[in-house]
Amino acid sequence: MVAVAVTIAGRTSLVGAEVQLLLLAGGQRWCAAMHVSTGALVSARWHEPAAGLAPFVLATAWVSDDQGDVDPVRPEEVSLKGPPQQAGHLSRRRAERMLRAVLHPTTEHLLGIPGPATPYWTLDGTGPSIAVVAPSHAPVVADGQCRFRWRNRVHTLPVLPHALTTSPARPRRLVVALSAPRRGYCYKVVVALL
Repeated sequence: MVAVAVTIAGRTSLVGAEVQLLLLAGGQRWCAAMHVSTGALVSARWHEPAAGLAPFVLATAWVSDDQGDVDPVRPEEVSLKGPPQQAGHLSRRRAERMLRAVLHPTTEHLLGIPGPATPYWTLDGTGPSIAVVAPSHAPVVADGQCRFRWRNRVHTLPVLPHALTTSPARPRRLVVALSAPRRGYCYKVVVALL
């Protein structure tokens, strides 16, 4: 059996549509979420700032007519008309059941990249920029860093501050994403502890 993580959202078919999202991570102008009807992971952005919603919130949003060009750092990015509006909440158990379908395959490097960073110029938009990861052992979070085992190797990645404020006492899953380019490189970061 081969495990495949579906991460590329159907950008053209969603324009103007109402979408249901299971939020995984979020900030004032963005969120990482699972598109409920397709099971795809998406990175959603909007213009006006809003209070971030907690993980496992079910939200409704409308896809913007202006999607712009595909960003090679975030090929699954979707522009929204405004921030997602809370429509419900899932229990942790039910949300984790839904996320099983999009867990990053344990046979692959995180985000398809062997190291902690990749040169920006090598990104062509064909690989994922966001992944839900289930490490073999519970991750250890300290001093803004997350240590976990993946493919028999210990990884230490920075954790974004908002992820620390919404983290459960014993996280079992991580949402790992690529950062915006800095000095020509995009870095792996933990955007949520689930």
